[in-house]
Amino acid sequence: MKPALFIAFCFSLFFFSCKKSEKKSNMTTPKVGINFTFDGVEKNFPVAAVQIKNAATLSSTMFAVGYFDNSPEKIELTVQSNSTIAKGAYHNDLNTQLVIVYTAPDNTPTKYDFYGTELGKYNTCTVTVTSITSTNIQGTFNGQLEWSGPDRTIKSITNGTFNLPIQP
Repeated sequence: MKPALFIAFCFSLFFFSCKKSEKKSNMTTPKVGINFTFDGVEKNFPVAAVQIKNAATLSSTMFAVGYFDNSPEKIELTVQSNSTIAKGAYHNDLNTQLVIVYTAPDNTPTKYDFYGTELGKYNTCTVTVTSITSTNIQGTFNGQLEWSGPDRTIKSITNGTFNLPIQP
């Protein structure tokens, strides 16, 4: 009887002393949607979609939009390129047109301000595609946007990320 109790005791010590290891990943998946900081204020648009048209003879286009239901506040990212949309950085040049438009609330219930890239001296924006598959595209963006109002105020858009399902 003593050896059976001793074996049961040893087995229980072994069984209960084992710790399951937790494997933690250092990689973080970006939030689904479009997220950025505009003029120092964090913005998160969880409802977002992207369409990509890659064509051999016509220009290739990535069009992404983030928005809230029942609100005109939104962000639009458009990359139109003479080459296929793929991993890499995009900015305005002879082969690429990049447009970012942010429709921002102006603290009144019915008025919104429009900020966007201009084709002139203020278009310092960059969109970088970091991952693209047939069903998902991820990347970053930043730059300066110009207000459509009379004083043409320039505001920064920073820390921009997108993680979007590709729509047919």
